[in-house]
Amino acid sequence: MRAFFYTKICNFYRLTVVLLIGLILCCIFYSCQNSNRFIVLFDQEFDYVQNLAKKKNKVLAVILARPDCPACQRYIQSLHDLHWDARSRVMFHVVDVSLPENRWYVQWLALEAMPTTTLFSPQGELKAVVPGSTRSGAMHCIQASIDGDTRCAEYFHTRIFPSTMSLIPLLNTLLSVKKDLEKEKDISEQLKALLTQSQHPYAIYLKAINEAQQGRHESAAAWANRFLSTLQTSPHFILMYGTLIEQARIIIDPNHTPENEGRLTVTNRLSLGEFEFQESHTFSLMLINTGLSPLLIQDIILDCTCLDFGSDTERQYILQPGQSQSIDFVFMAEVRGEIHREIMFFSTGVNPVEIVEIKAAVR
Repeated sequence: MRAFFYTKICNFYRLTVVLLIGLILCCIFYSCQNSNRFIVLFDQEFDYVQNLAKKKNKVLAVILARPDCPACQRYIQSLHDLHWDARSRVMFHVVDVSLPENRWYVQWLALEAMPTTTLFSPQGELKAVVPGSTRSGAMHCIQASIDGDTRCAEYFHTRIFPSTMSLIPLLNTLLSVKKDLEKEKDISEQLKALLTQSQHPYAIYLKAINEAQQGRHESAAAWANRFLSTLQTSPHFILMYGTLIEQARIIIDPNHTPENEGRLTVTNRLSLGEFEFQESHTFSLMLINTGLSPLLIQDIILDCTCLDFGSDTERQYILQPGQSQSIDFVFMAEVRGEIHREIMFFSTGVNPVEIVEIKAAVR
């Protein structure tokens, strides 16, 4: 009888040990699965995703994209190409920069290249900017940056604005200044140090906003004028910072009324139809000033060699209220397949940039 009970007790302990080992293994497996989970968020508040990444101790990869960008969609789908070890240490946040609340990413980085990936440490410090959508190159660079080697991700827009400091520290400082300004803190001293080292347009704009918040209206107007003058030095600045122009004008003149300005109206899309390879086609776009003030067309930019201006076409026009102007262009079918190109019109109107998408099919 004693041997019988001894056997039962031993079997009970063996079963208990097996169950405990199984439970431990399940916990370890669940923990590994949970930590290696592929996390992708879309269009969340930046502070929220940054705090979440910090809580989970993960690198934050913010991917700037647009829904009308095929390369962006392919790039986002290729995120699974990252090695599982890298995926376990990173949290992705895909941001649609065409949304007004997300334009600040483009204005902060001073670039329009899509897609672009910004990598932040779990503590919230910007470590790398990875532009472009080449799958192997971008994925390799993200992998290396997560491992601490950011040489492949050197910020590439140094020519856009003069700077005497490294651009990653500059962008970190600028982001910190933006956050403090949103909390209505006086950021005069931080901006003073920043602006002595860089003429970043977004820093100039934030300076104007800060001066206005602090009630220093003359200084605010001076900085707003400086911001608008800076934008005139490059069409790319107008493209990136066009949404901030009206606020700058209001700082200069609190009685400013956008409804009284000129407004450029042009079709947003034009389908040219089907063409044979190397066939040329002339088409026209009608520009109309539907606003209440005269309008200056400052520049017209074509985004590929397949587009050209028609004969005798000028690139600057003055349109009075209600006046229209037809402009001729030439399309050359240089590449077979579906063609998507853009023509950009820059003006002094309330809408400083109008973009026309040109579509064609080449056989």
